[in-house]
Amino acid sequence: MSQPLNVLFITPDQWRWDALSALGGGVPRTPRLDALAAEGVVFGSHFAQCTPCGPSRASLLTGMYMMNHRSVGNGSPLDARFTNIALEARKAGYDPSLIGYTDTSLDPRLHHPDDPVWRRGYEGVLPGFTPLLLMPTDPWEWFRHLESKGYDLPERPYDVYGPEGGHPAVGGFGPYDAPARYRAEDSDTAFSADRAMRFVTENRHQPWFLHLVFLRPHNPYIAPAPYHRMYDPAAVPGFKRAADPGDEARQHPFIAFRQRTRRAVAEMSEDEIRQLRAAYYGLVSEVDDNIGRIVDHLKATGQYDKTLIVVTSDHGDLLGDHWLVGKETFYDQAFHVPAIVRVPGAAWDGGRGRVVEAFTESVDLMPTILDLMGRAVPDQCDGHSLSPFLRGENPASWRSAAF
Repeated sequence: MSQPLNVLFITPDQWRWDALSALGGGVPRTPRLDALAAEGVVFGSHFAQCTPCGPSRASLLTGMYMMNHRSVGNGSPLDARFTNIALEARKAGYDPSLIGYTDTSLDPRLHHPDDPVWRRGYEGVLPGFTPLLLMPTDPWEWFRHLESKGYDLPERPYDVYGPEGGHPAVGGFGPYDAPARYRAEDSDTAFSADRAMRFVTENRHQPWFLHLVFLRPHNPYIAPAPYHRMYDPAAVPGFKRAADPGDEARQHPFIAFRQRTRRAVAEMSEDEIRQLRAAYYGLVSEVDDNIGRIVDHLKATGQYDKTLIVVTSDHGDLLGDHWLVGKETFYDQAFHVPAIVRVPGAAWDGGRGRVVEAFTESVDLMPTILDLMGRAVPDQCDGHSLSPFLRGENPASWRSAAF
């Protein structure tokens, strides 16, 4: 391409595939991402390679299966010999910027034991990224922002993610019925989106690369008003599960283990788990609205038609399916995630509006971004560029399974 693309790589955390209405779910409603999908390609059988966050993001950002990069859990170091999307983008003249987190445990052989980098634990920054706004488990910049807006933070600042104090439970739906303690315009999602729009404005005269990571809709399942009441708990889709938790656990010892070590849905009332799912959907809609704000800002600053936009997630959430919540299982609800790619330019018009049902994987996104940037794909990558699908073609040879 004659002019280098801007690259906006967005990864909300813990967003399962059927929480995108473009894939036919209908609940929740995601009109802004649906509109983006209509101008690009949505991949309907897209799978993450692993859970939890750290290993999955290692696969996403290196293009490698976990069995090859060997960062197998939150806290497992990622070997420094591997390249990644940020280091490769630097070779193309970009200064890749990060808003959010990459959950990268750095290679200890390259750092002194007293290096302050270890204070972040496994929530380190992938080499190659320039962090603009770090939003780890304890996002101190956001906490300070809330204080500047007049909020009184709890003694443990992380508890600001809890429900509004004194809110009466309605209809027995439990704590997930309450709104968050902060207004939607002051949420961590809005705070990150505001910083992204500022970055877009500041860099509008040069090609840029931004990796934007939203915590949401990751738990805690507490949404700010009005998102906390956006969906009726009685109307959320039904649950996919065995007749009772015991039947589910008997399918495999690992599921029995998960039921023992995680709060099982069996301990929650039907109303409570439905409200948890409704609150999760509210968080999805909040992220969708904020992505829409960023897209509108790209258009207002004249950058939309020169920006590659990729949206996906690191993994999903059971949300009561299989009598579990969270993601550390082997079920599709933990691994099947949305993926949208929108490339500017008439050369890609043949693929616009497609829903591709061929198996695609998170390891395909680094090769795709590099290919669209005109860069070679490193030999380490286990994935393949999705460019043929984006042009409206079907590759002659493609995988028949996802790992």
